[in-house]
Amino acid sequence: MKFVSIAHRGFSSRAPENTLAAFDLALASGFKNIEMDVQLASDKVPVVIHDAKIDRTTDSKGDVSSFTSADLRKLDVGSWFNSKYAGERIPTLEEVLHAYIGKIHLHLELKSNDPDLPKVVARTLKINN
Repeated sequence: MKFVSIAHRGFSSRAPENTLAAFDLALASGFKNIEMDVQLASDKVPVVIHDAKIDRTTDSKGDVSSFTSADLRKLDVGSWFNSKYAGERIPTLEEVLHAYIGKIHLHLELKSNDPDLPKVVARTLKINN
């Protein structure tokens, strides 16, 4: 039997979940697989965040789908975890792909019921592959 270790939302026990900091730490720690969550911003850009609401992991409140990707990128998603991660941002899927493709296996969980999400993600993967 073969087991695979997957860094859930990156190395989310040591860095804020679904952030480049968590993904960098997972990669540096020897993980070969990263799981991340993908949702659509209001401008139909796929962003990497778990919850449908931004309340738990950002310095703001509301639904992910009610913010543009540019507005989501302005939010602090690190301070809630630890002050040393203050200023960490919500990455776009494209940003994650550019940073990690060819370095680590990426596992995407599509979190939204938006019927456009699978199509947009597939198009993003095709463009960045």
